[in-house]
Amino acid sequence: WAARRAALLPEKPSAVEQAAASVRALFLRPFSDSSLPKGAGLDMPLRRAQYFVDRGDFVKAAEELESLQPHVKAKVVKWIEDARRRGVAEQALRLVRSHA
Repeated sequence: WAARRAALLPEKPSAVEQAAASVRALFLRPFSDSSLPKGAGLDMPLRRAQYFVDRGDFVKAAEELESLQPHVKAKVVKWIEDARRRGVAEQALRLVRSHA
């Protein structure tokens, strides 16, 4: 939620803007569509990342999160790193299985 809320805020928000973004984030419809979200809205990288996570593709989800604005990306940088590590581990596992 922190990244989603940050996506709705300017880089240095006022207290009123922070409160408004929190309310908007709470009432936004959850990600439930089964097709890849398209568009260029502030939270679209988050929606596309969720789409890829739901399908088990953490590397593509991390790529989507890389495109976030810096103040939003800062909230999820650890997750991006972990997702990339998981992708490397999954690739290694596929390689080992193919030679077994």
